Amino acid sequence: MKFRRLLPVAVVSVAVSGFLIYHTQVSTDAKRTLVEDKRSLDARQWGLVHTEGNTRQQENKVTAGSACSPERKFVFIKTHKTGSCTAVNILQRYALHHSLTVLSPIGGWVLAWPFPPAEEDYVHTPDEKYDALMNHMVYNKTWLRTKFPPDTAYISIIREPSSHLKSAMFYYYLPQLLKITSKNPVKTFLQDPWKYKHLSEAYFDFCHVTWDGTRNHQAFDLGYPTKAADDMEYARKYISDLEADFTLVLLLEHLDESLVLLRRLMCWDLREVLYDASPKNSRNYGYKSYVPTAEELANLRRWKAVDYLLYDTFNASLWRKIEAQTAFDIRKKRHRFDPSRSLFMNCRRVFLINLSVPLGP
Repeated sequence: MKFRRLLPVAVVSVAVSGFLIYHTQVSTDAKRTLVEDKRSLDARQWGLVHTEGNTRQQENKVTAGSACSPERKFVFIKTHKTGSCTAVNILQRYALHHSLTVLSPIGGWVLAWPFPPAEEDYVHTPDEKYDALMNHMVYNKTWLRTKFPPDTAYISIIREPSSHLKSAMFYYYLPQLLKITSKNPVKTFLQDPWKYKHLSEAYFDFCHVTWDGTRNHQAFDLGYPTKAADDMEYARKYISDLEADFTLVLLLEHLDESLVLLRRLMCWDLREVLYDASPKNSRNYGYKSYVPTAEELANLRRWKAVDYLLYDTFNASLWRKIEAQTAFDIRKKRHRFDPSRSLFMNCRRVFLINLSVPLGP
């Protein structure tokens, strides 16, 4: 069974160098901001509330005037190159704060990707009961339903497909794989994506899985088979089922709105969706800001048709769910404030006080 555990290493060597050694990353496509839901809360107030220990009183806060209980069971499908590390850090913090039992893979952040997990792939608890999962894995509804109860919330995150391609192209060293030597491999690729299909597809016969880093990668992480890339009837049915299965799919381009909505759907406290929006793990490359031409985008929409259908579906779903929050208009009430040094220093000060550590300058 060691062979199964070594699959991510095999993927690395076959597909792209460093493929599954996934470092913490935060999207730098746009400057992100911390989010506020119920009331305006500046850095000083936030620190004061925490210092005085008053946040416990807000633990089961009523949302928009209607009673609710915090959701304590969730599965987060950690997709690739979508800002998922930013999102998962929020969920990890929540799991730690509430002492949740997390289903964790044996070593690393990958849970048997890209095939269904086996019993030897994760750490077992004595009672085989789990509260959360937050890893890279291919969404497998059948397997997950055997590990989590029916009321479990399912969450994921995706991003706009053209920006995803640029990020994947650089991170996975796809130009080398595709034998593209131009300074702008994205432009070269988009002129005729089908020309590179024999190079971009990787078939793993030991698990009967085909993966393509340039085509429908996000849909693949959510369980859609690469071989069905041209079957749009099947794609529409599959994505419709995903929409029914998932409580919320976050959008990287609307991360603030997504997190405010997540907080409300899960009946969580405000502080549990706060995040540090300062850029981290930023990578610069020549084609990062390249804007494809209309013809190139048309080619990409055909090549990544399933990923575009996935994104368009959950983009519409996000705003429908926001509109459904009739008692509280998230878009109007969302308060933006700069994740500035003052907030960071205030959080650090509170943290050190709680640990009884002398404060530095």
